[in-house]
Parts: sequence; structure tokens; C-alpha cells
Amino acid sequence: MKTIAPAGLTFSDCMPVNTGTDTGTAIVFTKHFTHPDTVLSLRPFCVDTDLPELHKRKSHHPQLAALIASSYAYTSVSTFAHSYMVLQDNGRSLCAVDVCRASQDEIADYFETGANDYILRLTPVVPLTRNAGLYSCILATCMAWLALFPAIKSLVVECDAGQVNWQQALGKAGFTCIHHISTEYKETMLYSYTFVHNH
Repeated sequence: MKTIAPAGLTFSDCMPVNTGTDTGTAIVFTKHFTHPDTVLSLRPFCVDTDLPELHKRKSHHPQLAALIASSYAYTSVSTFAHSYMVLQDNGRSLCAVDVCRASQDEIADYFETGANDYILRLTPVVPLTRNAGLYSCILATCMAWLALFPAIKSLVVECDAGQVNWQQALGKAGFTCIHHISTEYKETMLYSYTFVHNH
């Protein structure tokens, strides 16, 4: 199994980095679940194929769709952020995953960040409400993968105030709510989790 490191981590920080030309198709991590009975995998985000899936979900917000497009175009060449897609049974796209150094993210204005703090953003590309268990499975897959990298000490997740399923999944996974962000454009909660790495 090849493991691709989140942006900003070097060979000495973590597992080997995939430097092949198959970015966008290579599976970087897989996790099996029994409840529900499914397999979730992570692969690098592909702008050509994955961005249209996100646009379907955001088509009623054209300005937001344009912002997302420019964000992923930037992330594809970024040195401190990277994006992935969660697949169900290695086929169906479920959720876009963004991993970014916390100190270089806009929400760092709301809490004190350390060199080893990372932001995790999760954006479903299909409705998940009919199977609420998938929220926990997606989060568990991302956490199990990121736990492989000792340089990542903590994760911060920004969650919309109305996303009850995500909030419940975060609570079950051991995240703690650390801040409430209220602006003209959004109401979100920040959740934090600290890894305990065995050396």
C-alpha cells in the first residue's frame, strides 16, 4: 500500500511520498468497516473528475461553486495544503477531504496554532443523511490515515453549526468543541483532536 503524505510533511516526517504520475487515481489508504459493512478508501483529489461532483452539490450557489473551483486549482499546486476524495468500495465518491497546515489557514485567526496542527475539512459530494453511520466512517478513515504521520500532533475541524450529523460524529471520535465562529457569512464550530503517537 502506497501512502501519500499530506502537504507540508517531508519524507523524514512520515511515510514514503508517492512521486509517481498516477495522482488522482492511486489509493493511498483503505479502511474496512462492519457497521455499516463497507470499505472506504482515500485517493488524491482530481480536479478534472471530482470538481464537477462538487459543483453538482453547490450548483444553487454559483458564487460558492466558483470559489470552490479556484480553491482546488490553488490547492493542486500548494505546498501547505492538499486534497483527497473518500471512495466507498473503491468506486463511489463520498466526500472531499482537505488537509492544510493550520497556521496557514484563514481560521487560524480564531485560535492559537502550533507547527504540528492541521486543519481537516470534509465536504460530502453525495447526500449522507440516509446513512448517518457514514459520517463516522469517513471521519474514522481520515483519522486513521493521518495518525500514521507523527508530525501531525492535532487536527482542527470546522463544522457548520447546522451540521448535526458531523457534530455527533466528531463528538464520538473524541473531538472537543473549542470555538464558535459567527460572521456575516457563516456560523461554524471548531473542533479539536490531539493524537497520541506511540514511539
